[in-house]
Amino acid sequence: MKEGIKEIIGKTIAGVVIAQNKQRAPHQQIFLVFDDETSYEIYGESFSCASGIYPRGMSGVIRYIKLAPGAELTHVFISKDLNRNKSGRRGKSG
Repeated sequence: MKEGIKEIIGKTIAGVVIAQNKQRAPHQQIFLVFDDETSYEIYGESFSCASGIYPRGMSGVIRYIKLAPGAELTHVFISKDLNRNKSGRRGKSG
């Protein structure tokens, strides 16, 4: 996976655009559009999205991934605000 996704940390999502193309790849695209008039594209051949927002933060998401059989946590990119724990130490990314 490309690491450009880390560039979205700290940005504010102003809109989401979804596209489907039955004639060429990528067949499905999601564009996150930010309030600074930039965007980030997520694309693939076939994927699904959750039905809503879940009440779990970073540690809850990591726990959730680790509970899934066969799942592998490959990258974690953290904003400066979330990167400090209670003792003031810096968290890890990667």
